[in-house]
Amino acid sequence: MKRCLFLVGSILMLLTGSSGRESSKPDAPPQISSKVCVLKNKQTDYRLEQSVQILKDTLPGYSIQQITTPALQDNFIPLLEYDAPLENYQKYWS
Repeated sequence: MKRCLFLVGSILMLLTGSSGRESSKPDAPPQISSKVCVLKNKQTDYRLEQSVQILKDTLPGYSIQQITTPALQDNFIPLLEYDAPLENYQKYWS
């Protein structure tokens, strides 16, 4: 259980760019074009189509460091606006 929590915490730190230290320059707030999904205690089923944005991965594959850059963040498309069919065996970031 501790390993799982450590792994989840590590992934969150990588995704948010947090290292436990305060930055000398604040980041600009992210531009959110999708609807935010608020999780509730007793609810176990959520419709996420309006909240999810996706980005098709490249052949060599993006790293987490690349995905968190503003240049790639701007390439995410809301799932409901993604026109191409999702491909089998293709990786997508969300």
